[in-house]
This record gives sequence, structure tokens and C-alpha cells, in this order.
Amino acid sequence: MSYTLQTMQSNDVDPLELGAHWSKRLARLMDRLLEARAQIGEDRFLDLRYEDLIADPLGAARKVYARIGRDMTVADEAAMRAWLAVNGRDSRPSHQYSLAQFGLSADQLKSDFAAYRQRFIL
Repeated sequence: MSYTLQTMQSNDVDPLELGAHWSKRLARLMDRLLEARAQIGEDRFLDLRYEDLIADPLGAARKVYARIGRDMTVADEAAMRAWLAVNGRDSRPSHQYSLAQFGLSADQLKSDFAAYRQRFIL
């Protein structure tokens, strides 16, 4: 996304430089977030898998509502269904990119995000 936004304003955008920058930055941020989460307390967080959110957005919203102690009303659900009808994923064009395009590899990202992967993916 950063690459696409920058190419709108410049003809001199280096995807390899951006890939290295954002990979390092996001890995550091994720490590800091996991540390903060441990200090704040697990009970203050709700984890939703992206796949579950995409497969069942209303189910994910119900989990959020339940977590904050609020009932989802008929009006809430109707509003969400209306928004989903207009903003469905199928109506958006797909993005085409690769790790190699940004000088990244799957092995490198697995290593950079090892703590996150161990906790949430593996």
C-alpha cells in the first residue's frame, strides 16, 4: 500500500527500499505490541483471525460486542449488513504483488515475525 501511495506522488520509488523499511519497522512494532500486551494483561485483548473476519464479519462483530458487554441490536446488525452490501470484497479489484518485488522472502518474514507466528499462527 505504501508503494502504491508513493508512486502516485513520485516517479522515483524504490520498492526494495520500501520493503526493507516496512518489514523491519513492522517487525519491531509487532514485538513491542506483544511486550505491551504482556504488561497490560491478556484479559484486555480480543483476538480475531483475519480469515474468520472475512468468512463471517457479523460473527466477528458479535464477538466484539460480547467482549465489551454489549448486545448487538437488530438495528446494529441491519446497519452492518447494509454496509457490507455496499462495501463487499468481491466488488474491489484484486491486488497483484509479490514478496520478491519488494526484496523480501517468506523465510525472512517467518524469522522477522517469529514471536508473532509462534503465538498466533503455528
